[in-house]
Amino acid sequence: MFAAFIVAAPLKLFATSDSNVVYIRPDGSVEPVGAPIEHIGDLYKLADNVSAVILVQKNNILIDGNGYWIKGDGAGYGFDLTSRSNVTITNCTIANFLIGIHAYLSMDIFVINNHITLNVGFGLQVISSNRSSVIDNEFTTNSKAISLNWSPESNLSGNLIADNYAGILLTSSTVTMKNNTIIGNRYNFAVEGDQISHLMNDIDTSNTINGKPIYYWTNKQNMEIPPDAGYVALVNSTYITVKDLTLTNNNEGVLLCFTSNSIIKNVTSLNNNYGFPMLWASNNTITECKMEMGDYGFWLMYSSNNSIVANKIINNYCGVQLIKSSGNKILHNDFFSYEKQVETDWSSLNVWDDGYPSGGNHWSDYVGADLYSGPYQNLTGSDDIGDTPYPINADNKDNYPLMEPWSPPEDKTPPTIETASYTPSEDVPLNQEVTVTVNVTDTESEVKNVTLSYKLGNATSWTDLLMNYNETSHLYEIIIPGQPNQTSVSFKITAFDNAGNMATEDNAGKYYVYNVIPEFTLIALLSFIIILTLIIVYAKRKSVDTKSPSAPVRKCA
Repeated sequence: MFAAFIVAAPLKLFATSDSNVVYIRPDGSVEPVGAPIEHIGDLYKLADNVSAVILVQKNNILIDGNGYWIKGDGAGYGFDLTSRSNVTITNCTIANFLIGIHAYLSMDIFVINNHITLNVGFGLQVISSNRSSVIDNEFTTNSKAISLNWSPESNLSGNLIADNYAGILLTSSTVTMKNNTIIGNRYNFAVEGDQISHLMNDIDTSNTINGKPIYYWTNKQNMEIPPDAGYVALVNSTYITVKDLTLTNNNEGVLLCFTSNSIIKNVTSLNNNYGFPMLWASNNTITECKMEMGDYGFWLMYSSNNSIVANKIINNYCGVQLIKSSGNKILHNDFFSYEKQVETDWSSLNVWDDGYPSGGNHWSDYVGADLYSGPYQNLTGSDDIGDTPYPINADNKDNYPLMEPWSPPEDKTPPTIETASYTPSEDVPLNQEVTVTVNVTDTESEVKNVTLSYKLGNATSWTDLLMNYNETSHLYEIIIPGQPNQTSVSFKITAFDNAGNMATEDNAGKYYVYNVIPEFTLIALLSFIIILTLIIVYAKRKSVDTKSPSAPVRKCA
């Protein structure tokens, strides 16, 4: 799909003479005679270091390195596990091969407690093999540490992947990952696939990248990615928020696949191959983000009706690539790509400007002039919009390219504060706490903080309480402490947005008011209600008895 560095190595060994190959034959024998591998039954144990490829032709065996290493000359496979079943490799150092361990068309391969290092292609490459388990290994200073290709039901647990060019590469494989430490790689983590089934991995936050957890979310709704993320992927999810992050040194900055109605805001993607790749993603908003030093800032395939607005795409090979993706709004962005600003196929039709005078995008390679103004750019006088469109292809163009990097208009609109509610909603007894909730929104620069201020009686000073945002109810809330008897409590609410605009909700100047009623008053009131109820019941019964007809008197004959 889009993972630039996931390339399957050749399936055949580089030319290697038989003298550099140790065979474990289908009958269980080891060749050549004298190779330092001892075996008893299905257990094979190294008795010394081996400078050769080990070609495994037998199933249902365990190969114990016994603490020794096998070392190559930069070619071939350390262990060749082609068409094998139930083979375990453990307790071995595997170094300086093209591929340390190669499994192809195999199943139930177990790689446990090995050190795999200095391999010029892959430390471990698994292709079209089911149920591989890679547990408690160290992968260091390989070109690419682990590559799983079209290999379902795989398990990666407890591995250290450090100081490789690329760390873990998953291609169209369903994988369970737990407790893997990925650190110091040029590209730490990559996921690739073009079907939803290829992407439904079980990867939890016990996996870390440079000390930060991986958030690989599948089937999530109405949630926000925590601020400590080291990698973010959203698969088959809706209404997710990702904001205020810096994500570095992975294949993807934020991966969106089969995901909709989500917001990515103020996220920096630095030194990732792809800033924001989107596959079958729709109705998402990516805004105020920065993509720098990657191959592609945005990459869209089969993705429609997304808003890509007010982002900075700097020093990438290509700013945006679109493949069979239409109806996206791409505007108010700053494009400073060094090779290509946009790559798009003929079938992708998108919107590149917001009309006049709002304008489109800023393009670093735009060569037009700004001598005129107006919707048709035919009025004398410049307007910071290019006089001629920026061409993308025959069917796409930015009609109003910006002459300077885009900057948002000044926000002069204060937040909106709706009517507050409080519980209990009437007068309260001694020391009764009161919970206040209110909906506060700001569509431009967002809400910065909300404060409830309360005072007692006729006091002139206010006590301020910073209200908390409830992620579930999407309301701001706070508790006013309980107060003594015969106290009147007044409160108001003030909100600021990030542009410094302020709004106050004070019930039209009357404030919100409730009273603390003495407990004896409440008891007396309750007693009165009970007595009154008894009197009414008694009166009704008396009335019924008075109106009841007398039994007829029978006369004697």
